This record gives sequence, C-alpha cells and structure tokens, in this order.
Amino acid sequence: MRRLVSEELAALHANEAKELETQVETKIDRKLKELSMGIRQLVDEEIAESQQASGMSDLNFQNTEQLVEQLVQKYILGVESRLTNMLERGL
Repeated sequence: MRRLVSEELAALHANEAKELETQVETKIDRKLKELSMGIRQLVDEEIAESQQASGMSDLNFQNTEQLVEQLVQKYILGVESRLTNMLERGL
C-alpha cells in the first residue's frame, strides 16, 4: 500500500514538474519573441533617425552593421536583466 502511495506521489510530482517546465518554456518563448520584435523595432527606428539626421538616403553597410550590433547588445542586456528578475521572483 505504501509503495502504491509513493508511486502516486512520485507521479504527481513528475506531472507538476512537467507542468512547471512547460510554463517556463512558454514564458521564455514569449520573451524571445518580444526580444526579436524589440530588436527589429529599435534597428528600424535608429536607422531612420540616422538617415534623417545625416540627410542620407542610405547608410553604408559597415555603419549599419555597427549600429545593429550596438542596438542588439543594448536590448539583450535589458531583456536578460528582466528575465533574471522574473526568475528570482519565481516567475
């Protein structure tokens, strides 16, 4: 009888762990999508502002590449910080 109860408890804990894992994966996927959309928006805005400020119709590839890298790093640091805070608070 005890063995059956232990097995049922183990199965219950396994199900709860799987459910929690699914919730965490869903939240991480959502945050990664937000990250991707945020990066795209920042890049588009910064390129438009740079073009407007310089009066250029097109930025050269090297400047654009450097700008994108800076924006990606800036945005990723912010998202990492928010994800860390979420995990520390227990999601």
